[in-house]
Amino acid sequence: MSDPDQLAREALRLLGPAPENWVPPRDGFDHNVLSVGGGQGSSAFAYALRRAGIGGVSVIDAAPDATQAGVWLTRARMHKLRTVKNLVGPEPGVTALGFQAWYEARHGSEAYAALDRIPRTDWAAYLDWFRRFLDIEVRYGTQLTEIAPHKGAAVPGLAVQLVVNGQARTETTRKLALARSLHAAHRRVRRRIGGIALSRRWPAVQREGPGHRPVAGCDPRLQPGRLCHRRRTPGRRPSMRRDIPAAVRRIGEDLFLADLDLHEARARVDVEPDFSPELYAGAVWRG
Repeated sequence: MSDPDQLAREALRLLGPAPENWVPPRDGFDHNVLSVGGGQGSSAFAYALRRAGIGGVSVIDAAPDATQAGVWLTRARMHKLRTVKNLVGPEPGVTALGFQAWYEARHGSEAYAALDRIPRTDWAAYLDWFRRFLDIEVRYGTQLTEIAPHKGAAVPGLAVQLVVNGQARTETTRKLALARSLHAAHRRVRRRIGGIALSRRWPAVQREGPGHRPVAGCDPRLQPGRLCHRRRTPGRRPSMRRDIPAAVRRIGEDLFLADLDLHEARARVDVEPDFSPELYAGAVWRG
């Protein structure tokens, strides 16, 4: 195939452009959603939010560049992924954006059929293609160090402390997605929400006695998709196919309800008529 991305381009053409951003701008906020981590989770989040019409989304990663981000080309030691090869990945139901379509376009359908598991380096190459093809920008060299409530804002939000290329700075966001396992660059982060100090293992389930009840690490203000669970049973393991659409839906609901007054005002604004009443006055029933 002369253009290995032809199928993906055609799928996006038929899908149509993403909706315009429907979230009204709010003073004092830099982002609507800030996603931490430049890996597969953040890529899936960023694209799903875009398709939901939620703009103002930024993705950050502490790694200095794409080659050192994530685990697949750095710390991972397995030769093949442990999951089955046809498990849904970051593509939001668009099969032309999935690993199988990407791999077959480059190596052929017979080569994909011969795979028992996805090679780790091929998965890393696919994720890199997914970000570049969908134009998902990642701000590398940006480390999250602290989270706090954004006080004085008209709507709920967070103030995050970042270190950007060695320089400390504060940014504000209405929603925060910790879309990766925190690696060494983020291990010392101290996250405080309303006086609750969260451990670095958040949002993984944390145990508190016989019932394994969630503790501070499952604070719903930071986990809008309600992904917290009491124990990791096989049927409730994290799933991009299930959990990311649920989280995006909850983020959209939260943003919409927080801005309900602005949406109502926009819906009730006076609109100039397209034509004068004289054009239909004779057809109005008078009783």
